[in-house]
Formats: sequence, structure tokens, C-alpha cells
Amino acid sequence: MSLWYTLVRQYVSIGISIYFKEIRVTGTENIPLEGPIMFTVNHQNSFLDALLIATSNNRHTHFLVRADAFKFRIVRWFFNSINMMPIYRLRDGRRSLSINDQIFQKCFTILANNHALMLFPEADHHQKRLLLPLSKGFTRIALGSDNTIMIVPVGINYTHHRFFGGSVSIYYGKPISTLTYQNGEPQDNRLLRNEVNLQMQKLITCIPDDPNYQVLEDHLNQTPMVYLDPEYCNQWVSQADSEHLSIVNQVKKPAWFRAWARALSSLLNFPPLVLCSQVLKKLNDPVFTGSIKLITGIILLPIYYLLLALIVYTVWSFWGAMAVIVLCILSLMARKWSLTY
Repeated sequence: MSLWYTLVRQYVSIGISIYFKEIRVTGTENIPLEGPIMFTVNHQNSFLDALLIATSNNRHTHFLVRADAFKFRIVRWFFNSINMMPIYRLRDGRRSLSINDQIFQKCFTILANNHALMLFPEADHHQKRLLLPLSKGFTRIALGSDNTIMIVPVGINYTHHRFFGGSVSIYYGKPISTLTYQNGEPQDNRLLRNEVNLQMQKLITCIPDDPNYQVLEDHLNQTPMVYLDPEYCNQWVSQADSEHLSIVNQVKKPAWFRAWARALSSLLNFPPLVLCSQVLKKLNDPVFTGSIKLITGIILLPIYYLLLALIVYTVWSFWGAMAVIVLCILSLMARKWSLTY
């Protein structure tokens, strides 16, 4: 594992632990310690999903990420340096789809070298509490390899997708061997896809996409911490009577404390927060919200704090600079813990 990858992973891990109130990781014992493996993950929060997988397991992991995230040169360089590779979809243009053949060859090489590969088999990101139909791309890679691959299904569950201070749980399921599906039969691809789909559904909250979906989700949203336990949520969904659901009252922090924490943190961290807000307006895609907020925290805030410390040190003192930075950080922590979700 490269030193750069290790350093970035540790740094991002610190940022993630600050961004979320609680992070639960379950099932890491299901991850093979050696040999080629493939993580198949539900896609809820743009590249934040990939960062959560990278920081919650010890395998040297490579990632397939939607190609439009590689538009800017500096972003492309950074993603490449931490093992991220672009995957093109039909919406990116038919001509670009041919590049996927080169990417698939890289994937075969990664697996041949006994590394881990992570991808999102839904082939799109979304924030509904369900699993989209899985694409054929991941089975093409898994069954196209000369090696037997262990596929580890993964479920990421957010209490809130877009808000700083939410919580998340990551479930690693039992590995599925491709050996059973490498018979050269036409149905092997479909059978493997069905098995992975079934196992992934157990690791996330799956609300049926029918007219009752919104009613069930609204009820669960009253106590969002239950999303961290998909087994409980799925059992509740299967037994729920959508016509007779009661509203659960949440325990809320005092309104004055929330208002104070929000005002103070916004004042002390104003420049990076405003820049983050402007970027989100231009993207106009809510699925990127959590990812952009995290990137703001791990890249822009340290730069801002360094500049602020230099200014305060120049006009005041070293300890004055340290006091201002500590106050900025504490205001963000107060903001996180004042939130009700």
C-alpha cells in the first residue's frame, strides 16, 4: 500500500469522524484478508460513499467512480492518486463508452494482483431508501477475471444524506464466491447479479417503491437513528400498516442552543461556508451535498484556519491565534451536537 494512499486515508478518516456524529461499522470480519475481492456498494452520497469504504476497511482498495467527477484536472490528479478510476455511462456519450474497455482491463489487472476493487452496481447515485436494479457491468468484471473473486456486498445507511452532523452505518456482508457462477453458462451473469442484489438489500433499508413509499419514509424520518439498523427497518417496513401510522415525537435540543451554535459557527467560519454554499448552488445536484460539505471540511477549513492564525498572530500573539482557532473548531462541534438528527 503506497505511503500517499495511507496518509490520505488517515487524514480523510479524521475528517469523516468529525463530520459525522456516529459511525458504526459492522461485519469487517467478513472481508477476506488476502486474495482478490470486490466490494459492491449502494450509492447514496456521491464520492463520500467511496471515502467511507476506503476508511473503514484495511484492504488496498481501488474505486470505480462516475466519469463526470473527473472533469477538472486537479480533481482528476487527486482521484487518480488515491486509486479512483472513471467509469463512463451512456449519458456521457456513446463514444466515451469505448474507454470502459480500458478501465475493465485495469480492473482485471488489479484483481490479478490480489487487490480490492470497489464499485457501485446500481450505476447511478440517488437518495431513496431502496436499491436500484443492478447493472451488468460488475458481473462482467467479476466473471471476466481469470481468478475466483470474492464479492463482498456492502450497505451504507445515512440518518441524513445531506446534513453535517448526521450518523452513518456501514455493513459488510458475507462474501459471495464467483466460483459457483463461472460455468460458462448464459444464465451465470443473471444468477450472480440476483444473488448480490438479494444480499445487498439485507444491508440497507429497502422501502418498496410503490404509492406507500413516502408514507413509510416520513414515519421513519421521525426517528432517523433507526436507519443505522437496516434489519430492524426492513422488518418494520414489512409489517407496517401505512394507513394507521402514528407520528413519533423527537427529543429536541433547546432552540436557543441550536440558534447560538449555528450563529457562532457561521460567523467564525464564514468564508469557507459561503464558498461551499456557492459550489452547491452551481452543482444543483443534492446527491453531492454531503460530499462537498466533507471536502470543505477537510481541505478548505484547514487552509482558512492557517491563514486566520497567521493574521491573528501578526496583529496579536501566538496564544491569541491558537485561542481563535480552538474557538472556531469548538463552534463547529457545538453546531454538530446541537442538531436534533
